[in-house]
Amino acid sequence: MPVSGREIPEPAGRIAKRAELRAFAEGDWPDTPLLITGEAGIGKTTLLDEAVAHARSLGRTVLRTSAAAPESGMAYGSLNDLLGEVVDEELLATLPELQRAAVEVVFLRSSAPAEPRQLAVVTGIAMLLRELAARGPLLLAIDDVHWMDAESVLALGYGLRRISEAPVALLGTGLVYPAPFGAHTTALPFSWARRVELHGLGPQEFGNLLRDNGIELDGADIERLRAETGGNPGWALEMREPGTLPRSITAKVRAWLGGLSEPARDVLATTAAFGRARVDQVRRALDGECQPQQAIDAASTELAIVERDGELQPSHPMLGSAALVELAPGARRQLHARLAGVVEEPVEQARHLQLSAEPGADERTADALMGVARRARARGEIGTAARIAERALAHVPAHLQTAVWLVETAAMQFSIGAFNRVCELLAAVEFTELPIGLLDRGLPLLIEATTLIRGNQITAEVIGELRAAMREDPLRLAVVDGIGADPDFFPGQSRTMAEHAVSVLDSTGLADTALYRALGELVEQRVRRGLEPDPEIAERHEQVRKGLLAAGYGEHATTVRTAYCLRIGLDPVRTRDAFRTRLATATERGEDYLAAQYRVQLAANELVLGDTERAAELLRELDTRPFGDGTPPVLLAAKGRLLITEGRIAALHGYLAEQAGSGHGDQHYRQVYTHTLTGMAANRELRWADATEALAAAARLVPWLGKLDPITELAIDTEFTEALIGAGRFAEAGKFAERVVLPGVRSRLHGMLRAAEGDLEAAEKLLTESVTELRDSPFRPAYARSLLELGRVRRRKRARRSARETLKRATGLLTEIGDVPLIRQGEAELARLASVRDSRELTAAERRVAELVVTGASNREVAAALFVSVRTVESHVQAVYRKLGVHSRTQLAVRLLPNAVPEPRAN
Repeated sequence: MPVSGREIPEPAGRIAKRAELRAFAEGDWPDTPLLITGEAGIGKTTLLDEAVAHARSLGRTVLRTSAAAPESGMAYGSLNDLLGEVVDEELLATLPELQRAAVEVVFLRSSAPAEPRQLAVVTGIAMLLRELAARGPLLLAIDDVHWMDAESVLALGYGLRRISEAPVALLGTGLVYPAPFGAHTTALPFSWARRVELHGLGPQEFGNLLRDNGIELDGADIERLRAETGGNPGWALEMREPGTLPRSITAKVRAWLGGLSEPARDVLATTAAFGRARVDQVRRALDGECQPQQAIDAASTELAIVERDGELQPSHPMLGSAALVELAPGARRQLHARLAGVVEEPVEQARHLQLSAEPGADERTADALMGVARRARARGEIGTAARIAERALAHVPAHLQTAVWLVETAAMQFSIGAFNRVCELLAAVEFTELPIGLLDRGLPLLIEATTLIRGNQITAEVIGELRAAMREDPLRLAVVDGIGADPDFFPGQSRTMAEHAVSVLDSTGLADTALYRALGELVEQRVRRGLEPDPEIAERHEQVRKGLLAAGYGEHATTVRTAYCLRIGLDPVRTRDAFRTRLATATERGEDYLAAQYRVQLAANELVLGDTERAAELLRELDTRPFGDGTPPVLLAAKGRLLITEGRIAALHGYLAEQAGSGHGDQHYRQVYTHTLTGMAANRELRWADATEALAAAARLVPWLGKLDPITELAIDTEFTEALIGAGRFAEAGKFAERVVLPGVRSRLHGMLRAAEGDLEAAEKLLTESVTELRDSPFRPAYARSLLELGRVRRRKRARRSARETLKRATGLLTEIGDVPLIRQGEAELARLASVRDSRELTAAERRVAELVVTGASNREVAAALFVSVRTVESHVQAVYRKLGVHSRTQLAVRLLPNAVPEPRAN
């Protein structure tokens, strides 16, 4: 609040500000967001409403909301206010079933008792915004951005990032300084917005304001009021009593407050502390302090409070704030303590608990806040839970900040992808002294976070130090071995470590996370060798996972890396189902990082199954914030594969160059995926030398890494073999083809090799075998590719009818899949067949003339070569042109010469 004697800025130029806002409303959207800033009462809302009205006068769609401090803890409150009126049945019908169900709950269109899944909500909001933007320019106007609830901010920010090219503009108002609690607005793009900052009015503007509102003061009184209010128009209009001007706004409000009865002041202070509250909540908060209903009636009669839409609130914000300020500190803390027991929303509970705490550390407050955090997590509000857990930790006395507090807070931070914070928290934990259960829960967090931030080598050193320290404690050593059993960390030792952990832990029931990871490593050991997992171990592995989830442990406790084990026996259908289940579980539990990981894995698997459209949708709707600043290798691989399938090779090279400096995850995995993608792209463009160089580099890294998922290894082996065939390195290609574990693909590669060597009979037999093996498999892209190669061989054998049928089947399937480079190859093969067919419609004499013409011979030279007249040659040329539908010798050459369309060297 301004103080007397402060220096007042000169006129803020409201005319210029209004002109800037009008230009924004008239501009070409999308545009840089615009934020109007200034203190309360300075006129931000007035300017925003003028811009809104101007945009509407131009026929543009405007959606507006006003956020408020009391509603900042009300999940999706701002979003309801902003979009609620336009979300009708027609708009909802554009959403997929999952997103529609979630959005209907958010907008109170459904009475479903379950909390909506956060990912379904934010993706649904993104789709709604995209649909609204498609209907015409859209302005989103938000008054008091800093008071928006976190859930609305997340959903709206997610949607805006995904329609950045649409005709959408964002306009908001905010304080000069952010609110101290609940202002989780970083997901919105206001941090880089253009700012229109409002200051107090100058002398002339201030005097005009008073006169326009019927307040007649002399020059001295006007200047005195301007000094006391800082030129703030809102505060000045509260002081409209000439001749009785108090020395400050505070004095005016205190005088107003002093006229209230004590019961009315109690109700006013309670309502102000709530912000807005239901009548029953106010009654419960006042119970035991006074006669609740009589006090509420008194406050209403004395105009201290008003009722709007069934809720009570102060009749004026200044009056409510003054009522709280006038309370003694102890009484104010007691009031907030009572309110913490009345409100239901976790954020509001946390706010009141904090305000009720004594200054400094307070164990009781910390316990209460952590309880709120746990309840928020149980409701799926994991971001809220993590923030409240941090506040709880801040209240724990230093000597009581035990490992239990640190591990539980770290677990919540891990769930939202705050890996640096996880490492900071766990750095204070002495793992060698932890109880077994806590070691089992905390160590996976440390290992995963360290790996993602610092890489495998540092993680291996951490595990090695713990193993050495726990050598004399068999049970603790088994826990460390189970959690650290990974060939990324200990090549050649991971199986022994896993077997040791299982033998010690399986019957104890004390460390199921370590047991789960050890069993997962034994499953993966067999998968990597192309073998089915041991059924008993695989079944036990799944039992332990379900037990961990039932006990309330997040998927993080079972490690992200076990996701790769799901590609059991190269069965992408089982893999898809498993990832869908894990994605749903992680999303429901608010495990944002794991939900993002599983979404990427699912997208990669959809590409293997040939559902390019679904893969693109999964990646398009991916929220990458849990990954931090970098791109994890698995996301690099999935996006790269999608770009290749879509035929966007230039975009792929740009993407790989852009990601070259990313520090996320282990750099050796990034190198493998980068080399593989580069080689695949070169193969599609028939650049065999470039392809062999890149894929050889990828193949050299695979043994060093110790493991890759079977699908990636299959891709490397297949693509490298094809590149070697194209480059004419047949002996090497034959050896490498034998490494391919999928029989149908192995047969295709051998068939391509025989075709390149000229043995078309053997090639056709092998490719027919490949088609038969893959026909009923889930590997649709591999099946389509085998059909394409079989059709190519049959075309070369001049089996026109069977070649055409096979190529049409291949091209049709490739079109369903959306594999653009292979579609082009199939169409080129069909064009060759068409040219052969058309040429055979010519007579023998016409064909002889055409064959000489396309070599570049003139009519006279052709006549001499065939011992006919020039006129006869001219007649035959005209007949050839007519039959083949061409008009020049160049077009004739394109139709007749097989090399007119580039053909891979291998074929």
